[in-house]
Amino acid sequence: IGNILSNVLFDHTFVHTNACKETVVRNGWLQESQITVLLNGFDPKIHHPLSIEKDIDVLFIGNMLKRRKEWTDEIRKNCSLHTAVGIYGDEMVKLINRAKIVLNIHSEEFPDTETRVFEVLGCRSFLLTEKLSVENPFTDRKHLIECVDLEDMIRQIQYYLEHDAEREQIAEQGYIEAVS
Repeated sequence: IGNILSNVLFDHTFVHTNACKETVVRNGWLQESQITVLLNGFDPKIHHPLSIEKDIDVLFIGNMLKRRKEWTDEIRKNCSLHTAVGIYGDEMVKLINRAKIVLNIHSEEFPDTETRVFEVLGCRSFLLTEKLSVENPFTDRKHLIECVDLEDMIRQIQYYLEHDAEREQIAEQGYIEAVS
């Protein structure tokens, strides 16, 4: 990655997190003035609430990398988990809207705030996620639920499947924050 960044092909580079920015600068790949943290977002014309039945208890959408497979295998032992790979656009929005709980599992152990976080909240759906990067605009327990590890995620799934009103209130607050 250093070879690409230190090449003069780009005037400016955007990254997701301050940690990434610090790594790039510390390694001398770019000067601090050449790199900016830019969070993801979503298109509300695509990712929006639908009036459909929530008939999926727990949903994970994403590439099934090794770490995610390990997590979803454990989660599946404790609840009804629907996984979807290679789903985008209207089909993805429909699945997100059908889910009572949508999971965000990082591909690596590093905190991040993936585009999926914004897409799920933009659909007014409830998100259980691993710890997000510090730059994210959302508040844990108000807009979404951050989990400290796999065991915590399993506990939170069980809790929020049994507490519909609380789950729906958090999803509503997450939606309001995402669209503002």
